[in-house]
Amino acid sequence: MTTSSTSSKYKLLYVEDEVIISLETAETLRETFGFDVTLAHTLDAAKRQMAKQHFTHALLDVNLGRGETTTELAQKLSEDGATVVFCTGYSRGEFDGITHYPVVEKPFRAEELAPHFGH
Repeated sequence: MTTSSTSSKYKLLYVEDEVIISLETAETLRETFGFDVTLAHTLDAAKRQMAKQHFTHALLDVNLGRGETTTELAQKLSEDGATVVFCTGYSRGEFDGITHYPVVEKPFRAEELAPHFGH
């Protein structure tokens, strides 16, 4: 499932496998930061969205379950110029490839994202 809000110059890809969490957080990202938010609940859905449009920002759940992680996705988004932030309930050291990115611990508040997404 993907959703997108009205047009904004700031386009955020939010990858989160927990549907309820993603819907609530997406609304907060729209209201607080003015992002045009696109949701993806799987790695494949995220890749399809990346093929369709350019994102200026990304908020990525590190572990999507079923052995899927978003670390390679982060690298591609970063190479394309997006500001990438990971969110996770795990410790930073449990996943390779996230040490170069900001990490916020779940559950988080919008204020915790502000240093990374303030524009």
